[in-house]
Amino acid sequence: MIKRLVIALPALFLAVPASAVEESYAGVQFSQFEYDQNEAGSVDPTMVLGRFGGTVDQYFGFEARLGLGLSGDSMSIDDESTEVDIDYLVGGYGVARLPIAGTITPYGIAGVTLADFSADSDAITASGTETGLSWGIGVEASVTPVASVGLEYMQYFDDSSYDVTALSLGFRMRF
Repeated sequence: MIKRLVIALPALFLAVPASAVEESYAGVQFSQFEYDQNEAGSVDPTMVLGRFGGTVDQYFGFEARLGLGLSGDSMSIDDESTEVDIDYLVGGYGVARLPIAGTITPYGIAGVTLADFSADSDAITASGTETGLSWGIGVEASVTPVASVGLEYMQYFDDSSYDVTALSLGFRMRF
C-alpha cells in the first residue's frame, strides 16, 4: 500500500492544476545521511538529491525528491567489514513554510519516502527497499529574488531496529 502511495504521490503533484500553483521550483541538495542500526552501529553515506515542487500560497506547498547515492560507509558486522550504501531515494512531501523577515523562511516537511539500501562484504551481499513516513525541519535564506540556500534535518526512516536521518545543504531556484 505504501509503495503505491510513493508512486502515486508525485503523480498527484503533477496533476495539480496550473492555476492552483503559485510558484514552481527546482533545487539540489547534498545530504550527509546517518544510518544507525541498534546492534551494529552506524554509517554515514552521502547522497545528492533533486527537489521539484510548487507552492499553492506563501505558506503551503508540495515537493517530490529523487536522490542518488554518492558514497557508502563501512561498519563492522560480526567482525566483518561491511560497506553500506543508500543507492536511491524517491519521495513525495507536503511543505509548510513560515516566511519571516523577508529573506529567512523556516519550514516543516512531511511525506512518504522509498529508498533502496545495499550492504556488501566478503561473506554476503544484500539489498532491500524500504518505505516509510518521513518528516523534517529546515530553514532557507533568499540570496536573490528567485534563489535561496538552505539547511535541513530530515528523519527519513524511524524503525525499532534502525533510524535513517540526514543533514542537508541545498540550493533552490523559483520560477
